[in-house]
Amino acid sequence: MSGSDPAASPLILVIDTAAGRCAAALIESERVISAREECLERGHSERLFPLIEACLAEAGRACRDIGLIAVSTGPGNFTGARIGVAAARGLALSTGARAIGVDRLEALAEGRDGPVCVALNARGGALHIARFVNGALAGAAETLSPAAGADRAAGAAVIGDGASALIAAGGVGRAGGEGEEAALATIAGVALRKARAGDAPRPAPRYLRPVNAAPARDGPPAILP
Repeated sequence: MSGSDPAASPLILVIDTAAGRCAAALIESERVISAREECLERGHSERLFPLIEACLAEAGRACRDIGLIAVSTGPGNFTGARIGVAAARGLALSTGARAIGVDRLEALAEGRDGPVCVALNARGGALHIARFVNGALAGAAETLSPAAGADRAAGAAVIGDGASALIAAGGVGRAGGEGEEAALATIAGVALRKARAGDAPRPAPRYLRPVNAAPARDGPPAILP
């Protein structure tokens, strides 16, 4: 993290373009100091860097102040995930900050006790589904129809934007309350935990089923001052 003490609290840039939104935030010592978010299904490449610039300007910071970059990697919008990851990698190269990818499923389950089933809407009426116990993944994440994945919800709190479809399909599980999208601060917290543990590889888009496009190459669409 730019050579800083990993036990310290760096300035964290959060990027989330993986599903239905284009969002950026600056977080320091678990506090959001600036954030921008727009609901978007496409056009992330045009809007992401202006949002990052706005966050930096509001906080009175520059790219060189960023100590860690946390990026949501999916599963979700294929193009959005690639754009976010490419931007994070490019900024890491230009600033020296470390970039760490955070899985949407993992972020939604972060800090939740007991069994939790995360269900996220996918294309064609399918769901991205993963079961966690006390925040730890229990079995592989899969993309399934609601009916095929209903058994994953048994005895668990079900969260995510696909929760109602999963519960209705199987008549099992219970609504888990919040969890449509992981809070930007939660994404930052997961990334910081991974950085301190030293077990986070370079971010890459998270796909649970094949795509018909190649992942984006390294490098953001622009370099900030």
